[in-house]
Amino acid sequence: MDLIGARLAYVLLLDPAWYLTHPWQMVAVWKGGLAEEGAFLGGLGAGIWWCRKGNISLLVFADALAPALALGAAIFHLGAFLGGGGYGTPTALPWAVTFTDPNSSAPLGIPLHPTQLYESGLDLALAGGLRMMRRRPHRPGERFFLFLLGSALIRLAVDPVKGDVIMIADTVTSGQLVGVIVMVCAVIGLVRLGWLGFANPS
Repeated sequence: MDLIGARLAYVLLLDPAWYLTHPWQMVAVWKGGLAEEGAFLGGLGAGIWWCRKGNISLLVFADALAPALALGAAIFHLGAFLGGGGYGTPTALPWAVTFTDPNSSAPLGIPLHPTQLYESGLDLALAGGLRMMRRRPHRPGERFFLFLLGSALIRLAVDPVKGDVIMIADTVTSGQLVGVIVMVCAVIGLVRLGWLGFANPS
């Protein structure tokens, strides 16, 4: 479900009209083109179905998965770095990376922000923080909503220096739009749990 969701989101965000006239290209994942937002939504849908089928608390299940999801995102971005996907904008910073492999998805011979490494490192820090929460009591859903909030902030922080973003209405990137939506949902979830002090936990 993760792979299907990732590819479907990429197709819908990039150029759905073109893919409708070239439907065989929708499954050409070996040519690149996966959206991590779609992977998350696909996995979330599968998780909801599995929890309902097994009569398992969705929030408890999501809490248990939260550190692994952050770790998985870190690994995902390392993979993107190896293939040149999710590359950054040109920069003169001393830690810029230059891709030279002709099979890379990134522009060749241009020093770029290593955005994949930025995101991977931040995801690892998020995974570590969520893991440490096991040492103290927490409400069901708390770790998951914190994962959503952290992931959204990471995306909003890194997207401005990404070079292969998908623009929506020529104003915001798909990552920024999704990041804001996820951040709002995470804050609402935390408020409903009473985590931010605005409501008592139910």
